[in-house]
Amino acid sequence: MERTHKLIAYLKAIYDYAKEIHYTCHGGDFYSKHIFADLISDPIYEQIDKVKEICLLGHLPEGERPLDEAEYSAISKTLMPEINKNNDAQNFKNIQSLIIDALNHIEKMNGYKGEENVIGAIAEHLQQMNGLLNLENFK
Repeated sequence: MERTHKLIAYLKAIYDYAKEIHYTCHGGDFYSKHIFADLISDPIYEQIDKVKEICLLGHLPEGERPLDEAEYSAISKTLMPEINKNNDAQNFKNIQSLIIDALNHIEKMNGYKGEENVIGAIAEHLQQMNGLLNLENFK
């Protein structure tokens, strides 16, 4: 279950960091970066809920309760890089690194089929975002 709790913390860190980027973007192309940050963050809130309901509460034979939100927040803050309010490119590099760390964590997880479906959907979203971030020129 520790790995599941850490996955939730990674997702929360990605969500929170993307929302920070969303509100700190600037420059001539700020609106496209603003929308891209939403593309990263918006599906994650529902994914966190599914991980809690399926991978924790629905775990066989007897489910485990999720941690308190304050506990997930404390863990996620240790995973989050600093926001640079003056450098959007660095912020997107940072979130890409966070996404890659989460994907590496997912690769180490094992579970039941239902869990695999949920975690696979999360990995699919994160890999897609990583692919789109790869197209960005961060120089």
